[in-house]
Amino acid sequence: MNIEAAYDKFYASGITFDRLKYINCDDLALVFPGNENIGYRAELREKIRLWKHNNFPEESVSTLSMNSNIKNWIENQPLDSPATNSTSSEVTSVIDMVKNSKSGQSLLSLYKTKQKLDAGDRKRLLNIIVENFFDLNSKKYKIPRPHEMNKLAEEIVAIFPTENKEIYYISRKDARKTNASGNLYNRFNNLNRKRIRLDSNTSEEQNASERETLCSTNYISFKNKMYFMSGDESDAINLWSETYKYRVNHIRDLKDLTSILEEWPFYKQATGPKFLDFDFQKMYPDENFHLINNWTDMRNQLGQLYKDLLRDKQYVDLFGSVSNECVNDNSKDCILIMLLNAVLKPTSRYVAEIDGKRVTSKTTIRDAMDSCIVHITNINDLEFTYAEKVKKSMHRKEKIQPYLIVVGSDIKSLTEFYVNYGGTLQKFHSFIAALDICFKVFHVLNLEYPRESSLMWYFLQKQIYKITTVYDIKSSALCEFLTLFKS
Repeated sequence: MNIEAAYDKFYASGITFDRLKYINCDDLALVFPGNENIGYRAELREKIRLWKHNNFPEESVSTLSMNSNIKNWIENQPLDSPATNSTSSEVTSVIDMVKNSKSGQSLLSLYKTKQKLDAGDRKRLLNIIVENFFDLNSKKYKIPRPHEMNKLAEEIVAIFPTENKEIYYISRKDARKTNASGNLYNRFNNLNRKRIRLDSNTSEEQNASERETLCSTNYISFKNKMYFMSGDESDAINLWSETYKYRVNHIRDLKDLTSILEEWPFYKQATGPKFLDFDFQKMYPDENFHLINNWTDMRNQLGQLYKDLLRDKQYVDLFGSVSNECVNDNSKDCILIMLLNAVLKPTSRYVAEIDGKRVTSKTTIRDAMDSCIVHITNINDLEFTYAEKVKKSMHRKEKIQPYLIVVGSDIKSLTEFYVNYGGTLQKFHSFIAALDICFKVFHVLNLEYPRESSLMWYFLQKQIYKITTVYDIKSSALCEFLTLFKS
């Protein structure tokens, strides 16, 4: 767009020279609408910003006619010349970005009333912020440096206190993965259609002196006695308590489920859930009964959220069966847990060989559901189902993690409930009891959640069991869902 065209548009919009200092981003969007003018608007916005900075409030401007001065201003600020980018030196504060935008002013006013932001409000806020990072030289949105991104997220929380910083930005160190994450980080990267590769170095710190002390003759002696015991529970529980500290560190060293069950065979016995419960209560004394005690309230809260968040017709229909009186409570509980994977959608990918070629595929919602809950119609299908799971894990080069098995003619008519960990099958009287032990297996035996359904398990960990560990993988989607759940 040339100078004459810009002049005509300003004139037609009633923008005189003395009014120019009041113009903002929203005004420019009205004067120069359309996606084809995004770069042009950004260039004008930056030049107006610099002009305001250099001329006001140090000196006043007398009322001048449009014909004499607005054209001179445009001519003195060549539209085809490079402009200084505000991100080259110091990042503008979020509060200034918001206050300088009509959309932002509306957002502030709305927040005063609602005291919270919804998904649409967050999107508006992100758009306001990223617009201030348009780089005129590269014609791209410049991605702030990590410390700048972190500062932006902190400022957002300072302006909107009910928001959670991790919704907007999680550093790669906190995320414990290659790339940083969060809505703010993702927005910048998606706009430029590029991905940034970062190195992440994480290490597990171990107390060597404590480990050496725990590997004493007494502990090993107790453990050996348990290994050869026939399963007398009254005698075993005392030895089990005595060997707890040694067992925790020993399991951490083994890092293999088969080896753990061979070294500590009481986990495999019919009374195994009692020993798992014992160890979990030792690890987390105040969290042992959270799921059992709080499930009724959680069931109601999930039901309310699913009404708003579920979009896919097959999952909407599945959720609809929860209100059917003919569906038993265990089936309803199973469906509600499965549907967590439909709102906390999996983000992982897996590599498999197809026709001799390595192919990367995205995990589906069905993959996520199958990784944590396997439905069979007959108990005789157990062996076949396990063989299929082994085949799938070998194909994807992944381990088989603990999972639940539910039995019934269909998912709405469940009658039996099991947990499978390392080939050990434990039966439970209800779905929630099975879910409780399956969750505890991961923590007691120091196992990772399956990648496909990890967000579902992390939701249970943080919302129900109130557990946070140094090994947690942070997720902006999970953080946003937890915030929504609590509100």
